[in-house]
This record gives sequence, C-alpha cells and structure tokens, in this order.
Amino acid sequence: MAYVVVDGATGRVACASGGHPSPRLVLPGGETRALEAHGLVLGVDAGQEYAEVQAELPPGGALVLYTDGVVEARRDGELYGDDRLDRLLAEHAGLPARELAAAVASDAREFAGGARFPTISPSSSSGGPDGLTRMTTGYHRGAWSRVAPL
Repeated sequence: MAYVVVDGATGRVACASGGHPSPRLVLPGGETRALEAHGLVLGVDAGQEYAEVQAELPPGGALVLYTDGVVEARRDGELYGDDRLDRLLAEHAGLPARELAAAVASDAREFAGGARFPTISPSSSSGGPDGLTRMTTGYHRGAWSRVAPL
C-alpha cells in the first residue's frame, strides 16, 4: 500500500509505503525519480512505523503509481524492472496520464510476450485482473486523471 498526498497548488508530494513499489516522478524534461518510501507490508508488524518522503512535482511533471506486476513482468527469467520502467517513462514524458499508463502497460505486456502478470491483490486469486490493470491513477501538476483499467 502507498499513501500519497499531493498539494495541487504547490506540487508538494508526500509519500509513505507499506511494501508498495516506489512511485515515480516524471519531470518535464524526461528525468525520472523514485520516491524511495520503504516499509514492511501493512499488518506484518503491529509496531511498524512508516517514514514519509517528500518531493516537489514541477509544472508539466507527472506522478506515476503502479503495482509490482509492472516491474515483475518476466521474459525468460528476466524482470521488466525499474530501469526499463524509468527509460519508458522518460521517453514518454509529457503524455497525459491515460496515454502514459497505456504505454507502460503495452511495453510491459510486449516484453513478457503478452503474458499476464503477477499481483498480490485478492482479486487475482479468483481469476481477476493482472497487475497491469491496477495502474489506475496519474497526476500531472494541476490535474488528476483517473485511468480506467487497461
């Protein structure tokens, strides 16, 4: 689970994570940065504390949230991974959230040869959506976009 707060007026982003992949900031020039908020999965340790990290999302930048199904997509034992995700996000900086999400989903699926992806969500155990369909929210400074399941 990731907890993210964005101040739409200032672009200030605060994030804490309980076992969720690090959200990505995509800057207008194509640079990507991980919001390195780390913590145990919720419910594992009752005394767990979750540190907050902060960053600024500049005008024209984007905040990308995704599940582990994206970076854990596999081809012949090789993971899609954070580096490949960052390269793709950099190449597509400036796209609206829906188009950026579609580009990530398409690239990860192509990488894995069209295979479905792992996810730890309860719905997957009953034949529900794969990890890529969970990439549902994007923020471009000044406007949230709800991205429908892909």
